[in-house]
Amino acid sequence: MGDATRPSVYPLWSDTPAARDLLGYTDIAVAVIDAIRREGLDPVAIGVFGSWGSGKSTILELVAAKLPKDTITVRVRPWEYDKADDPKALLITEVLDQLERALSKRDKLTDAAKKTLRDLAGRVNWTRALTLAAKGVMLQVPSISDLARVFNEKPGDAGGSPSMSAFRAQFEELLDTLPDIERVAVLVDDLDRCLPPAVLATLEAVKLFLSVPKMAFVIFADDDLVTLALAPTYGGSTEARRLARLYLEKIVQIPVRVPALGPADTEAYLGVLLIEPLVDERTLAAVIQACATARGAGKETLLPTVISDATEEVKSRLVLARALARVLARTTSGNPRRLKRFLNAYWIRADVARRRGITLKPDALAKFMVLEETMPASFRTVLGWLDEGTLATNIKSLERDPSKTADADLVAWSELAPKLEGADVAPYLRLAASFRAAPPAAAALRADLQVILEEGRSGTLGTRRRAQTAAKGLGQDDRRALTAAIAESICAAPDDQGYLGETLAAIVGADDSLAQVAADGLEALPASRVEPAIVVHLGAASGAIRAPFRALFEKWFKSGDLPDKARVAIRQSLEAETQQPQRRRN
Repeated sequence: MGDATRPSVYPLWSDTPAARDLLGYTDIAVAVIDAIRREGLDPVAIGVFGSWGSGKSTILELVAAKLPKDTITVRVRPWEYDKADDPKALLITEVLDQLERALSKRDKLTDAAKKTLRDLAGRVNWTRALTLAAKGVMLQVPSISDLARVFNEKPGDAGGSPSMSAFRAQFEELLDTLPDIERVAVLVDDLDRCLPPAVLATLEAVKLFLSVPKMAFVIFADDDLVTLALAPTYGGSTEARRLARLYLEKIVQIPVRVPALGPADTEAYLGVLLIEPLVDERTLAAVIQACATARGAGKETLLPTVISDATEEVKSRLVLARALARVLARTTSGNPRRLKRFLNAYWIRADVARRRGITLKPDALAKFMVLEETMPASFRTVLGWLDEGTLATNIKSLERDPSKTADADLVAWSELAPKLEGADVAPYLRLAASFRAAPPAAAALRADLQVILEEGRSGTLGTRRRAQTAAKGLGQDDRRALTAAIAESICAAPDDQGYLGETLAAIVGADDSLAQVAADGLEALPASRVEPAIVVHLGAASGAIRAPFRALFEKWFKSGDLPDKARVAIRQSLEAETQQPQRRRN
């Protein structure tokens, strides 16, 4: 047996942007900075567009670090304003606040500039107060003197007008009085995580109030999701998406697409991540530079094949990177965050196996992790071989003559190195199977309730319908126990969430207390594993989104880990709900 008390020897990686450029994105960041500072582009709005986990935040960090000293950097995250009364006002206020702090640090905050900033803030606060009043938060519109007391500042300009009508002109005058400041660069992060009102408010703030000379905006987002958020603005028209896209294009003059990592970049990224804990800073920097040089020369292989004074462990990890890259470049779509998540899952499993005395070569373990993480249905097939006692025979047949296998994923997997014929892989597979065992709540169910749960995950519609009908005839306590067990089972086996989600929605119906039990249980489901099917099922329960599910959806939505398709499903569900009253009135 392994030593369970010995510290782990395996690395783990955080989800935060890397401190150094491991992706070769410095060239993109430099191009963005060049656009920010072009004299003929003033003001300018740049869109750095890419999917979840593609490296947008890494580019943001590179841009922020490399901007020259005559540029003031303002960083905003409008998704934090989702539930605010006036996201547009909060965004403008944050820009003003950060600008004031930056000028103060540089000893550029003159009395005149300070007064102008206060006047501009007064305009914003007045507008926000009107919004509060319109929404019924305040009983009546406050007078100018009331507003001054509330915010403890003089609203408006010298003429006493606190409106936003002259904001842009006054803001332009302020920047014109700062000759030592070449640009104010506003870096807008995670716009695609916002609900539709905050997306629209952010773009309106950029377009209507802040786009004056010396201002530059860099919007880091998935442009498809931003377009989807804007579409409801154009009603139910079939042209809504196209019009939303045109709206975004009118605001963003320069789109910059974040490239997906190809096989060579995937190999280089994995290799650098894997050897990082084992080499000194000088060696790591040399490897990263070698990758950059090879990339610039257009070579097919970026990762050095030989590293001077490399240990056997470093060499083995480079071999592992090459083996993984061949399949992960395809199964992760070259997405850096997904690559990190795979490596973290791999090392955790390797650590558990070591502590339990299970010996399996790193490349063999990685091969099984690829199957488990990226081909879950095929992985269940292999676990079935283990249960049937046919594992060795089927692996031998698969590797010797894959054409006899109808499962295309298994065929592709069998072609990965290393070959497994003759290897003792059963102990590891038993460990992997144990992680998929029934959770405590399901194991504690009565036998008849366990039958309902198992039939509720069946791929046969008739079987699921039978389970759902049986569940609806149960008493409240049994339905509550079954609801908790199904939610826990979904978290333990996310691949079953489509069928189990349908059963869960049928059991919950219009019962908010059961919806709360289900939502509490689903809190443990990682946002990265959420599938559109469960969103659709729970969103349509009893014809409306139950309040606990709505809160759960919003939590998932704000997570940076939510897959794109699930994000779209949540956004559409929430939008459909908000449009229902309008449909009824019409």
